[in-house]
Amino acid sequence: MNNTDISRIIEILKEKNDFVLLSHTNPDGDTVGSVTAFCLMLRRMGKRVRCLCDKEIPERLRFICGDIYDDDYVISDSEYVISLDVASGAMLGEKLEKYAERVDLRIDHHAKGSDFAKLNYVEPGASSCGEIVFDICAAMELTDPDTASAIYAAISSDTGCFRYSNTTAKTHMSAAYLISLGAAHSEINEALFDTVTVGELGIYPLFLDNFKSLYGGKVTLVSVSNEEKKKRGMCDTDLDELSSLTRKVNGAYLGIVLKQVDGSQDKFKVSMRSRRQVDCSVICSELGGGGHVRASGATITADSLEDAEKILIDTLQKTLVIKE
Repeated sequence: MNNTDISRIIEILKEKNDFVLLSHTNPDGDTVGSVTAFCLMLRRMGKRVRCLCDKEIPERLRFICGDIYDDDYVISDSEYVISLDVASGAMLGEKLEKYAERVDLRIDHHAKGSDFAKLNYVEPGASSCGEIVFDICAAMELTDPDTASAIYAAISSDTGCFRYSNTTAKTHMSAAYLISLGAAHSEINEALFDTVTVGELGIYPLFLDNFKSLYGGKVTLVSVSNEEKKKRGMCDTDLDELSSLTRKVNGAYLGIVLKQVDGSQDKFKVSMRSRRQVDCSVICSELGGGGHVRASGATITADSLEDAEKILIDTLQKTLVIKE
């Protein structure tokens, strides 16, 4: 539940001088764009800012943030810590979860999460964390072209280039204003949606070789082991768009990717994407994860990919609701 508002956030940003901004692990365009925009805004105010993420920023998203992230940094007691697009302390990842109790302010848009910070500002109706950051920057009149581009990238990323159901009239109006400020919208959308690495092209044969159809074709599942990734010369970041691909199958309401985490024997990441007939956040919550109604994730601990898949299917049997 919110225990602060934008006016209080603005007071804090003006009052404090040293900030640390946290992204969630396995970063996407929303968390990277939101942190980048916040960092640029604070630096324009003359503040000292550090940006941290548990995982390396994927190559395809580095055009948003440049080199603002620190690889290793120990947070001091004097710094004000803000997380952006982080639904729970666990979402900070193994390296940064220890700082969950140190988070002073959480800015987020996930409907299902935990109020782990001292102050929590959550807008579930916002299309993205980027849309909330836009409101804060606009209120402070500190939106230059670079900041506008970072916010635009965050919003476009989380709305699927404004195609997903979380896109609202306000989202479009915010995007239009960002473009008027100089956001490089065409270049951003090309980089996010029309550019792939050679490694990412490998998802298509991988998909065809590992595809399973469940519930009469209403659910699609692709399971990938580390051995499979190694054999194909792929890493986790190459598989980022695999979840969206599973949802594109004609007749499928829910697409699921189950992949063994790089370098782990017993951790398996679940990524779900759904159409309007399925709330995948309910399923992922049962698995200890969460997220959005149409895009959610979780992590399963199991001895093998086969055991993880069994846990996943058992969970589907208990929680899957398809609204025709």
